[in-house]
Amino acid sequence: MALSLAADKATGPVKKTKWYRQLYFWVIVAIILGVLVGWLWPSAGTSMEPIGTTFVTALRMLIGPIVFLTIVAGIAGVANLKQVGVTGIKALVYFQVGTILALATGLIAINLIPLGNNVHADVSTLTPTDAVSSLIKQGQTEHWWDFLTGIIPSR
Repeated sequence: MALSLAADKATGPVKKTKWYRQLYFWVIVAIILGVLVGWLWPSAGTSMEPIGTTFVTALRMLIGPIVFLTIVAGIAGVANLKQVGVTGIKALVYFQVGTILALATGLIAINLIPLGNNVHADVSTLTPTDAVSSLIKQGQTEHWWDFLTGIIPSR
């Protein structure tokens, strides 16, 4: 007996989800609405900053466990160990190709649009503000493990 994912006699054919019920559609709508609010009502956009900051902080907190559990579930769901290796190699190749494309895009952009060429600023005459000075002092006293502990969001 052959298994078919597209149709089953007990459940019938798989119905395609309507376009307006897809997550990507609502993400695009939210992005467009966010741009419109920021453009047309900047004060409303500024007052909504705590919502955005909280959302980004929550995502930062959840991304690690989500990626880890996705990888573990993917490996656990594969019965053939050879298939896990093939998937790992594919992921590595995709990562390398994506990294090379991003680097090439950055190099091309910076060479075509050389920002700061005609800026004649003498760094020795610049005086940093108090906020910048405190960040410089903090950076001089930090250790390598501070980076690792900073990965986990504090709020």
